[in-house]
Formats: sequence, structure tokens, C-alpha cells
Amino acid sequence: HKDLVGYLNDIQEELMDAIGQNQVDLAIMYDLGLDPELFAWRGLSAAKPYLIVPEGHRLAQSPSVPLSEIAPEDYILFDAPRSRDYFLAIFAHHGISPRIVFRSASIESVRCSVANGLGVSLLAMRPLSNVTYDGGRVVPVEIEDNLPAMPIVAAYKADHVPGGLTLPFADYCAKVFEEL
Repeated sequence: HKDLVGYLNDIQEELMDAIGQNQVDLAIMYDLGLDPELFAWRGLSAAKPYLIVPEGHRLAQSPSVPLSEIAPEDYILFDAPRSRDYFLAIFAHHGISPRIVFRSASIESVRCSVANGLGVSLLAMRPLSNVTYDGGRVVPVEIEDNLPAMPIVAAYKADHVPGGLTLPFADYCAKVFEEL
């Protein structure tokens, strides 16, 4: 059995499998095309994409930039299956072909790569700290364009009546997200 951290690193696919196989009752995850025949969910929040750049980068002092501003930059792609499609669709919609120099399904690997000056990246999940695991720093920069937010939901199996603490826990999570 993988622990919760393992599930979070593998994000969507394993969380959906875990729900489908009754290994978990509820998962906090992104709604990136959840099938309503397989899953039921409660909306909690939405994560707006933002840019991360290394300290000292030309965009690091900007409070916000248009997406087109990163077109010439080397790009680090968060390459988890559904997230990859989400970010690439954003670029395609804006007519940008990012120059992908590195891919990783680990958000922290993406953050460390950016902190070490290998490129810039878009992310939706925003850790509390801008310090990476290897001691580097990333600088978050807002995107001026109206980009689609990633819905964050509490999801469970559609054909399974949630047990005792499942729905009260979803209610608690909703309250926590409202306070953020």
C-alpha cells in the first residue's frame, strides 16, 4: 500500500484507481475530467495557474505577466498525465509552443529544476513555502491572462454510499478551503 504522500505524487490516476478499488473512501483531488458515472464529488475550491521562475530571473520582480511573456523561455513541464494535458491546452489556446527542456511527474522536481535555473514553469498547486527541497527558491508570478482554474474537489465512488465520517470530513475540508 502506498501512503498518502505516494498518492499525492502520482496524483490523479492513482487516486482515481484507489477510489474505484475501494482503497480510499474520499480523495481531495483536481477535477480534470472525472467521469460522473464513476465518481461523485463536492467542489471545494479552484486553483488558478501561476508561473514560477528562479530568483534573479528577469520576471522575478514582476507581480504579474501575460502568458505570452514566457513563450521564449526554456520550460519545465509538470508531466503528470492529466496535468500535462491541462497545461499544454493552455499554451495551445494562446498559440504558444513551449520550449520544453525537462519533464517530471513530480511537482517538487519541477520546482527544484526551476530554482536551479533550468527554466520556468506553470503550476496550479501552491506549496506554502517558496523554498524547494534542495534549498533553492522559486518566485511565484501571477499570470494576467484569464486562464481556466483547476477545480479542487472531494471525490468518492459514485455507486458507493459514503460511510460514517466521509461526508462530514468533506464538509470540514470545504470549510478549510473557504478560509484559505
